[in-house]
Amino acid sequence: CFSSSAFFSSSSRKRFIAVLLVYSSTRHSVIPFYFKLPLYLKKCSLSGILLIFYKEAWMKFMDKTFFDKVCVEYKYNYEKIFEQMYPAKNSTGFTERNLSVNFSKAYETLIVQDNQNCITWYEFQFGNKNREHYDAVIVNTTKKEILIIEAKRYNDLPRKIYSMIKDIFRINNFLTEIRNENFHRIPDFTIYKIYGVVLADIWTAETSSPKLKELIKEQYASRNFIKTNRHIKDYANRNLNDKDKFDLNNLEITYNMQGFDDCANLNYPIICNHYFLLSMYWELKI
Repeated sequence: CFSSSAFFSSSSRKRFIAVLLVYSSTRHSVIPFYFKLPLYLKKCSLSGILLIFYKEAWMKFMDKTFFDKVCVEYKYNYEKIFEQMYPAKNSTGFTERNLSVNFSKAYETLIVQDNQNCITWYEFQFGNKNREHYDAVIVNTTKKEILIIEAKRYNDLPRKIYSMIKDIFRINNFLTEIRNENFHRIPDFTIYKIYGVVLADIWTAETSSPKLKELIKEQYASRNFIKTNRHIKDYANRNLNDKDKFDLNNLEITYNMQGFDDCANLNYPIICNHYFLLSMYWELKI
């Protein structure tokens, strides 16, 4: 289909560009996909370029599909634990380390099933005198993707929301941190796709600020938490410059929420009805 003699007619090119503009708008891309094509591809047949276009779109959708599968497996890991024990004493909640561990375990499980290879490191150090760390870093050497993970319990609000915003910017600074320290910490990392992942959990009963936590849950379910949460807006207006506010508001975030109301083998109504795993991811811009 890539015949060099099969050029677009003027009308075909206009229709094709219109389709790509619609596609670009749904992906929040500033530059339409067509104008990113090399010159020789612009001279290919309409069917040839559409094949590239659909492949590009499908690969992006597959990312979300895989993330959703990981989140389901992530919930399953928790479910297996809850079937055997209640991990917390009284109403102290569950430590956030379990979020990154169980998510990473879920990712690794699906990767192995697909005959891929990955490794996970917890508390990946960086910064001046190694005084900072990411909660987990997953390196998939088969798919060439890196996940930078931070975890938060939404238990002390709005302070934990403010901390989560700081985590997002720390994640987005990953490329700079690696370049400043040592390219060889992750060999060939420049060819990897890099994703930020923020994991959280939330209780909506027997807790402080239950109405606020219900609202956060609803904002994850409607996939607009970052753009509509008033505490995030207040923090941004007080602490972020115009560029950082723009970057935050324009992250292409995929959200996922997992509850436990469908888990028949659990004997803890508080978990079944009021405990939720909240996850989001986005691709870092290189």
